[in-house]
Amino acid sequence: MTCRELSDILCDYVAGELTEEYCVSIRHHLEICPECLHFVETYQLTIQITRRLPPAPCPEHVIERVRKLLDEQP
Repeated sequence: MTCRELSDILCDYVAGELTEEYCVSIRHHLEICPECLHFVETYQLTIQITRRLPPAPCPEHVIERVRKLLDEQP
């Protein structure tokens, strides 16, 4: 596992969507690469913090655009 490979599948790793084989490879890489370990920890912390934020209302212009697109569908 390289740093680049880890960054490419980080989202799937954090979401728990990878095979055990991938997870073992990632954990091994994190044991020997403090930069990637910090990156993963920061990514996980960011997810935890953003999940605590209250949901924001969808901007009205976005709602209008979606409605327009749906109206145009056959």
